[in-house]
Amino acid sequence: MSMEDFFNVPEMPETSVLKTNADVVSHISEALANTDDLELSQLMFQMLNKHSQVVLETSQKIMSKYKMHLQSVK
Repeated sequence: MSMEDFFNVPEMPETSVLKTNADVVSHISEALANTDDLELSQLMFQMLNKHSQVVLETSQKIMSKYKMHLQSVK
C-alpha cells in the first residue's frame, strides 16, 4: 500500500493525465495483441500512437515546468 491509500493526497492534474493515458495505452496494447482483424489492428495502432504522444508531450511539459531539461529518446 502507498501513502495515498492512507491519506487523501491531492493529485496534480498532470499526474491524472499521465495515469489515464498510460492505462489507455496498456489496454489498447493488450487488445491489439489479441486481435486478428487487420482493419481493427490498424485503428487500434493509430489510437495507441495518439495516446502515446499525449504521454510524451505531457511528460515533456512537466519536465520543463520543473526545469528538468531532459528530452525523450526518439
